Amino acid sequence: ATHPSDMAVALAALDARVEVYGTEGARSLPVADFHRLPGAHPERDTELLPGELITGVLLPAAPAGLPSAYRKARDRASYAFALASLAAVVRVTDGVVDHAGIAFGALAHRPWRARRAEQALLGAAPTTAAFEHAVDLELSAAEPLRDNAYKLPLARSLALDVLTRLTVAART
Repeated sequence: ATHPSDMAVALAALDARVEVYGTEGARSLPVADFHRLPGAHPERDTELLPGELITGVLLPAAPAGLPSAYRKARDRASYAFALASLAAVVRVTDGVVDHAGIAFGALAHRPWRARRAEQALLGAAPTTAAFEHAVDLELSAAEPLRDNAYKLPLARSLALDVLTRLTVAART
């Protein structure tokens, strides 16, 4: 099953961390790594150890005006899980992307931090071609199932739209 949380996708793109406390003391881990893939323990959804509790969620300080966005596509207008979603934060300085945080939702068992796409965008001019290259590079790693392959073009479209909207001011 795909992960249904909208908030976890946004928090992953923003580099948020989950603080936990348990018998071994306190620790912190990135939201992007907090949710588990099923693997050998499909009954465990998170990386919480037995007896641990979440004590906080920390967002790193962001510069004022840092553009960010979240978009999702769904079947109906209210209370529906996303068919695909995307959260992104992108900063353009001197005509090139110098910060990118991107996460897809509803494509995997946990929010999918788009590290390949982020790396591809760093140092690139915010152009349609750069966005297409970065998103296609990221989604090339996807292994869709027969009944959900439609999500990839949907996620691609969301990503291209969000990245374009976030950087329109920097391109004019």
